[in-house]
Amino acid sequence: MAHPVDADAFAAKLPFSITMPVTEITSRQNPRLKQSIRLRERKGRLATGQFLVEGRLELARALEAGLTCVECWQCPEYAGYERELAGQLTEAATETFRVPKSVFEKLAGREGPDGLIAVFEAPERSPDILALSEAPLIVLLEGVEKPGNLGAIIRSAEIAGADAVIVSGGADLYNPHAIRNSRGLVFTFPVIAMEPQAALAWMRARGIKLYATTPAATLPHWSADLAAPSALLMGSEAEGLSDLWLKEADASIQIPLQGHGDSLNVSVSAAVVLFEAVRQRQVRDRTGH
Repeated sequence: MAHPVDADAFAAKLPFSITMPVTEITSRQNPRLKQSIRLRERKGRLATGQFLVEGRLELARALEAGLTCVECWQCPEYAGYERELAGQLTEAATETFRVPKSVFEKLAGREGPDGLIAVFEAPERSPDILALSEAPLIVLLEGVEKPGNLGAIIRSAEIAGADAVIVSGGADLYNPHAIRNSRGLVFTFPVIAMEPQAALAWMRARGIKLYATTPAATLPHWSADLAAPSALLMGSEAEGLSDLWLKEADASIQIPLQGHGDSLNVSVSAAVVLFEAVRQRQVRDRTGH
């Protein structure tokens, strides 16, 4: 069941005025609710080009990035409900739905929701829009299958001051776990999906040296010149990098392991090499070489 909310009563609960319509939905069988629930699955996201965002920080960063907000779902009954953010989402969304907890919990994918979920359009991002630094630092991810790892790598790359993350091999950028583990930085940080050959040509044209990370390498990661324009090539934990990248790389590097474990989580590996690049660049800036 859906019907218009008393706009005056709803607006009175917000810290500023709103102009967009608000509709109340009380049925868990509502077609619009079912349509949005499908976005929790990759198939639904691919079919529509839309995705769900929940969490105050993630929602705020989606708005900061200027993404198109299709709809907003709100439940003021939750203790964590933030009225100012709710007002911003209501203004940004094409449609806003106000629902009780019994309906909201069917859509929410997190424990302890805060009463706000929004649907956004997936942005189209081209590498041509990137404003690269003098010595670009790129992370290229091939076939990283776990969305949580993808999100964590994006977060580390942004914190380390990298220029961009390039994903290849069909990564699910807007999986809820990728969004959450990136802390919403997948929206505000340059993350570009590219086919392998296109990514290779793009980096070669910009004089970026390619470093393949692989356990088969003998060169420690700290011995590579990561202060120069560099791309860190990371593959999946199960398969590693494909032959294309192993062949095309200018050098292969590894993180020397001291214990009995035979590998590191790919997001941990990415952070280790990224911050070695940060260290080398700080030394270069301090000493001039």
